Amino acid sequence: MNTHHNLKYWPWMGALSASLLFWGQIIWLLCR
Repeated sequence: MNTHHNLKYWPWMGALSASLLFWGQIIWLLCR
């Protein structure tokens, strides 16, 4: 496995999950 190749995707994964959590929290607050 190429570790350097995987490292390029980690920031993307982190940003995606962070934005998902962020928007999920906002939607949950709005729909409460």
